[in-house]
Amino acid sequence: MQKHRFKLLVLVTVTALLAFTGSVVPLQAGEVEVGVTQAMEEVINAIDPGDQLPDTYGQLSSRWVNEAFGDTSFAAADAQIELEVDTGWDMSDISDTTDTDPGNPDIFADTTATISAGDSVVRAIPIANLGNNYVEIDFSSHHLIEATEAVSNDTFTLSLHHADGFHESEDFDGAATTEVGGSKGDIAGWTMGQVRTLFLVVEADPDAADGNEVESEFFVTNNAPKKTGTGDGWERGTPTGGVDDQYDTQTGVFLTSVAGPIIEIDKQFAGGEPPEDKRPGATVEYELTVENVGSAVAKEVIVVDAIPQFTTYTGDADGPAEATIEYEDTLGGDNWQDPGEVEDEDVQMIRWSWDELADEDPEQELSFSVTID
Repeated sequence: MQKHRFKLLVLVTVTALLAFTGSVVPLQAGEVEVGVTQAMEEVINAIDPGDQLPDTYGQLSSRWVNEAFGDTSFAAADAQIELEVDTGWDMSDISDTTDTDPGNPDIFADTTATISAGDSVVRAIPIANLGNNYVEIDFSSHHLIEATEAVSNDTFTLSLHHADGFHESEDFDGAATTEVGGSKGDIAGWTMGQVRTLFLVVEADPDAADGNEVESEFFVTNNAPKKTGTGDGWERGTPTGGVDDQYDTQTGVFLTSVAGPIIEIDKQFAGGEPPEDKRPGATVEYELTVENVGSAVAKEVIVVDAIPQFTTYTGDADGPAEATIEYEDTLGGDNWQDPGEVEDEDVQMIRWSWDELADEDPEQELSFSVTID
């Protein structure tokens, strides 16, 4: 149904949201202006009015004077055209978004929303019933999940909500929303000119891993009666004639990816080879590397290494300036002490800690030495 040409800007200010029939629509909370032509009404132009000027809508006449000042009466018009008016259940064209703000990407673009494990992302999609039919109808909407890689079924949870009027994603928590049967269902009673915002929510499980990604598919259609004596055959997502109509049924694909820290630790002998002298009294030096290879900042990072059995710590643990080094004199204990507060021969564990390690931070190099008892 393409009676009205317009654009909908997703996640933008209300005053610039919709335009159709050549003018800007004055927007109000939960309502837009629509036409009043009834569904399937026939509009005829170029009706012959006879020998006179048009005296009613749609008439067309012409007259002229020739050189000989001959017949100057009105001529019959034979250019009549007929137009069958659309059914009048059109909705906003949300696929034709033009918002280029990086913070509000095109909702149908292949951009990926990145969230942390345990967090969620909300996409707000305002849709107006631009119909010119006064009958209340339902709109059906689905928000379905399609895993793009092998992730557990409970890694992501999808839900679908709606609220009257125009809203942005940040309004989700404060708006009076209604859940649409979980992730799919009908949104009942949309009247001519009514606006509702659909909220698509994707939540990542707290145990979701870095790089887990989900593809969720959004589908919305007006749920007007299927074509019988009226209707245009496009309702309920069942197009006819092999041509899609974006004003009756629309779909979109959204990607949501989990960004999380992954700490990798490597430990080896200094120089990569064990010492040649492995007898009691020999010194053994260990080197560790710590790196965040994930895609998000790791907070409050700690690395703890226990002194090997039958060895004694020599007192020369080292690490980057950003790392805090502490000691514990009991295995499994939690009484960490600063250097100098515990005797070297009593040290059982060494702890390095950072306030944070970003994924772009360089590899952290640590070391310590022991002597074989």
